[in-house]
Amino acid sequence: GKVLQLGDVVLSVDGVDIADDGTILLREDERIGFTHLISCKHAGDVLKVRVWRDGARVELEATSARNQPLLPTSGGLDCEPSYFVFGGLVFTILSLPFISAYFGRKPEPPAWLQPSRFQANPGEQVVVLSHILVNDVVHGYRPPIPSVITKYNGREVLTLEHLASMVRETQAGEFCEFKLHNDAVVVIEAGAARDAQKEIMRQHGITAPAAPSS
Repeated sequence: GKVLQLGDVVLSVDGVDIADDGTILLREDERIGFTHLISCKHAGDVLKVRVWRDGARVELEATSARNQPLLPTSGGLDCEPSYFVFGGLVFTILSLPFISAYFGRKPEPPAWLQPSRFQANPGEQVVVLSHILVNDVVHGYRPPIPSVITKYNGREVLTLEHLASMVRETQAGEFCEFKLHNDAVVVIEAGAARDAQKEIMRQHGITAPAAPSS
């Protein structure tokens, strides 16, 4: 369970006192954030934590663990280029490299694009509509790009592969409804999208409808 409780004031970590501003003494006349103490630990290391709780000092022990970021952070390390194309709609996953490409090197995505708004469980991905390739199937659609895909035909979208799987299961004559984060929807007919797929890929020099292929 959680070691710290709401209202705890952390006084020291491993015997190193933490100042009121959350810093520790690194070397003479140089201070740094106390999280430096934690980042120096390996997963599984035990930290001794002193807190002020309910009017008294309390000694606690906490085990360090690897922090799992909400977003993939490094292209080629914890994420690789992934996309799915259908009817001219290009989908990919939200990652820090993606955000940097669209919005410049900012420390976090814009407020509306915060991953915590869309991810409920570990392992889920934020799937975004990143491009619309012009063709008759999607003629007239001008949603904001990028847009987060929250639902497909009324079902929650959990990962990029989950979305691709649901799209592939949609039969000709049925409609594909992609709900966006702003409650707008993009609706295309599955059969028409499949019929146009080969020509769309040829026109835009796309060699495969998805990557990694599955």
